[in-house]
Amino acid sequence: MKLGFVYLLVIIVVGLTTNQGITEEPGPRESSQLKRLSQMKKKTYFLQREGNYQEAEKLAKEWVNLEISIRGVGDPSTIVALRTLASIYRSQGKGDDAVQWYEEALKVSEENHGKDHPLTAHSMIKLASMLKSL
Repeated sequence: MKLGFVYLLVIIVVGLTTNQGITEEPGPRESSQLKRLSQMKKKTYFLQREGNYQEAEKLAKEWVNLEISIRGVGDPSTIVALRTLASIYRSQGKGDDAVQWYEEALKVSEENHGKDHPLTAHSMIKLASMLKSL
């Protein structure tokens, strides 16, 4: 019951903080980049759900790099992208790669949001789940 509450809290916090760092109305260039990020995220999730893991992996790597260049490494959206890449590796049975990316997401979250932040807790849960399944 408590784990379900933490997971729900993480979803709410991530949803509320995804635009963190954007303090004013984005200009045309920024708006275009944010739209591209949104499209990449949606397509990555679609490819993963469809089982097209190789394409999803390739797009997720591009998504992570674009998130870092636009929003920065510590932005919650970047951390979600890192975990998504880890999830794609996990879906392919590439446990070592998945662990590496879950660890990276956890490290970035701890460094930028602290150990007690819900985003960090969610990253820790994902990593623990992966390690347990190995």
